[in-house]
Amino acid sequence: FWTRELERNLGSGRRLEKNVEDEDVEFWTRELERNLGSGRRLEKNVEDEDVEFWTRELGRNLGSGRRLRKEVEDEDVEFWTRELGRNLGSSRRLGKEVENEDVEFWTRELERNLGSGRRLKKEVEDEDVEFWTRELERNLGSGRRLEKNVEDEDVE
Repeated sequence: FWTRELERNLGSGRRLEKNVEDEDVEFWTRELERNLGSGRRLEKNVEDEDVEFWTRELGRNLGSGRRLRKEVEDEDVEFWTRELGRNLGSSRRLGKEVENEDVEFWTRELERNLGSGRRLKKEVEDEDVEFWTRELERNLGSGRRLEKNVEDEDVE
């Protein structure tokens, strides 16, 4: 799931342009390592091999000939990298009471509001991005979770 998320957010399996330097690849690899393995660890049930797996995934996605298109802004890459870190457990840890289904639901919600897994389009205003980012943080990161009686229309 998260591999697909990263690919979709960084360019849906399309190639990164040649202007992505090796130092960028190294930077983003370190970013993912930092988010997954620098003391801000995912829940105890995440094994070391998972951390290594995600580090390799980011290296593979950024360094295996799949290059970001020019229209993907640096801010978009940084935004989605932060989202991935946040969703996987960096900086704000998801409380034990947050179910996996809730994480997946809110990730899909963010994608839907920002463009259904496509890159951020120009017509998406910065304030919309900030709003939905705060929404995701609030619902996933502040110990609040979706109660069963929350209807889809309430979420919308």
